Amino acid sequence: MYCVIQEIQKKKQFGICTVDYYDLATEWFCLYDWGNSKIETAAKEPNCSEEEIYTLIEKKLEPIQEQIIEEFKQTEEYKTHEKHEKITTLHAARKVEFNAAVYLVQGIERQKLKEIGVLLEETHPLGRLFDVDVLKENLESVGRTEIGATRRKCLLCNGDAKVCGRSRAHTVQELQEKVASIIRNWEESL
Repeated sequence: MYCVIQEIQKKKQFGICTVDYYDLATEWFCLYDWGNSKIETAAKEPNCSEEEIYTLIEKKLEPIQEQIIEEFKQTEEYKTHEKHEKITTLHAARKVEFNAAVYLVQGIERQKLKEIGVLLEETHPLGRLFDVDVLKENLESVGRTEIGATRRKCLLCNGDAKVCGRSRAHTVQELQEKVASIIRNWEESL
């Protein structure tokens, strides 16, 4: 993708990034993630703000990406993928419903129990899908930060999961696809 920026009667071109068809078609492309450093460099050259460059590129790219997505959604590949995702997501949801459990554990400090839970969440192949809560006597959860662990990371972008959840940074479909992918990878490894 090239961005043409006018600079006092001169035109300069800057290579921002190369994007393949599937990244556009499956909506994995994010201009900020893919082109930020090049856009920062381009913004210095003609004294044009990064925001103006982002706006210019997005204005040109958006209709192209929308057309690619619509065309891709008509393919047999996409339709098969969607059926498969629905099946694996439904399967995963039913497994979770069936396997959901609550345990009452005594004889161990809550912080130690939370450490074990965090270890499970961070090391088991399906751990990112677990949410191990340890409750205090007042029924408040022992937080990850109380035991010195980092805050839970988002499944999709590795940012703060609470921030992504509150801001709805990702669609339900994106999350379902990621969950299905994690489960599928685990099942294939068995």
